[in-house]
Amino acid sequence: MGQKELLQEFIEIEHADTEKKNRQTSSRSRVFQPLKVEWDRWLQNLDLNYTTYISFYLRDWPAICFGRKDILGEGFVNGPTLKQKMGVYIWLGYSWRDSLFVLRIGHSTNPLPQKCAALETLFTGLPHGYKYEKVYPDLATLQENFLYDFVALVKVFNAVPREDFLLKV
Repeated sequence: MGQKELLQEFIEIEHADTEKKNRQTSSRSRVFQPLKVEWDRWLQNLDLNYTTYISFYLRDWPAICFGRKDILGEGFVNGPTLKQKMGVYIWLGYSWRDSLFVLRIGHSTNPLPQKCAALETLFTGLPHGYKYEKVYPDLATLQENFLYDFVALVKVFNAVPREDFLLKV
């Protein structure tokens, strides 16, 4: 499956789930699990050492997080498994209320975020916090631009050395 079909499927599943008013995270995670497998396969076909996490952490912004596998583990800001609640990742968010999409290098917004040099490199001193961000007004625009914009973010993200993702103590 290509990225256009994967993006379409993400939206279709989210809309079907929203119509059911089944907004419970536990059941939603199971609904999206086959899609996570397809996204991981897509990343593997691009020869990227990345994994995905489909997130409902922000209720009105379901998202797909794309994380580097080499920065997962004890002692790293992302911890042992990729989750939106922790670390640094490429984030594709969908505002289902507005049908708006945002693709960016993102980070946890927990009140007490963990610190690492990568956070300073990618986010410090920015008025809105995100230097690498693209906004798409609709699914068609996202589908047409996703691959190019995603690869551009991967290049920026991969340019940050692995050591910069180690937790500061």
